Amino acid sequence: MSVVLKVGCWNHPLEPVTKLTQIKGRAGYYLIVAVPRALRGAIKSSKIVKKAGNTRAEALRNRPELLLQIEQRLREAASVDPIGKTFKQVRPDEPAFFDELERNMRAAGHSEAEYNTLVYGAEAVREQGLEVAEVPALEARLKAAEKGISSYLQWMERRRVEELPAASTYANWKSRLKLLSEWLGSEYLGGMTKQQAVQYKAVLLQKSAHQSVRTSINCLKAFWNWARDNGEVTVNIWEGLTRKLATSEKKEAIPLEQMQAARDKADELNDIQFWIQITQGCRKSGHGGLRWCDIDTNRRTISYVNWEADGRVRRLKGKAKDERVVPINKLLMSKLELMLPEAFTNNSTDWIWDDYKTALESWAVRWAERFTDRYGFSSHNLRSYVVTRLMNERVSPFVLYEITRHSIPGMSEVVSGYVRPTTDELRSVVEILG
Repeated sequence: MSVVLKVGCWNHPLEPVTKLTQIKGRAGYYLIVAVPRALRGAIKSSKIVKKAGNTRAEALRNRPELLLQIEQRLREAASVDPIGKTFKQVRPDEPAFFDELERNMRAAGHSEAEYNTLVYGAEAVREQGLEVAEVPALEARLKAAEKGISSYLQWMERRRVEELPAASTYANWKSRLKLLSEWLGSEYLGGMTKQQAVQYKAVLLQKSAHQSVRTSINCLKAFWNWARDNGEVTVNIWEGLTRKLATSEKKEAIPLEQMQAARDKADELNDIQFWIQITQGCRKSGHGGLRWCDIDTNRRTISYVNWEADGRVRRLKGKAKDERVVPINKLLMSKLELMLPEAFTNNSTDWIWDDYKTALESWAVRWAERFTDRYGFSSHNLRSYVVTRLMNERVSPFVLYEITRHSIPGMSEVVSGYVRPTTDELRSVVEILG
């Protein structure tokens, strides 16, 4: 099929302009963001308007989060794959294919030089005396689309729909696959070879410790397993690449003197979350996402459950498997009386601590960030301390699992169901942590 080289004037994206203002005839304050011209086709508007609040003070408080939402929408519009979109709309052997590709590239913010270089090749464009653009990623997309290969962003979306991962898990996928994509120079990772995987491992080892590299490769390996099961690749190029990596050194137990100093500090700071974690062995998200109704001072129990309300999500790491009810020991009851007396009268579904990161659906974010500076070790170390202490007391792994959801390798779920401990048995164990 013959095509004629086109010359025109394409507009390039601009930084969005924002303002906080009132709108005649409407109550409250509104955030208005001008949409860059190159993205107006994708957004289908020249501006985005969001109500920020009823008062200016409220609007100023809400402005940062609204801007993040709008910026994410603009990023998504800018990252629309014009090539994949064109292949869905028109067959490549139809006369309208190149016209549709031009429209889609323009709407996604690509320049005329990029379109010309992609379609006609750098040499033909240079002979016409026109600007030549570097388009390796676009060329990779075009080749992948011709072969029916999906981009890593499409992989992520399909896997997200299938598995419904936590927001933090999805962000971890995106971070690691994006780094790999940037190194490769293409969003289409399915064509990678074993040799390229080995080369990428070497790059990671130059920047990170062995344990971090192991974590990264295990994430990629899991994604290639998914891609293989879904017909995107035929082999897992990451298999075997962690075998020779050094394992992390076993961390030393927290010295008794340091732990006693931490307990004293927790009392000084009125840090009830410290006391919940050290007497319950939960993760930071376990106590950080508690609601008032989850603490039952009459039955002397704390319920760790998944919930969703008012735009916030509390999802335990193991999802439904991590839901449990753990007795409150005498020490924690005394700390609740001193530091959180409202727990004895408030039975609402309101969350107790407003310490939440929306993008990751993560709780106790600020609390965990301050923890190491306050106590000299991480909150994860505190959980490990609890697990180690119970194991040293020869507590049954099934009882340990019911309290902390710390699983023992090889522990059968079937057997665990038959030996599930009673509440009284759990209560006698948590007293060890007093």
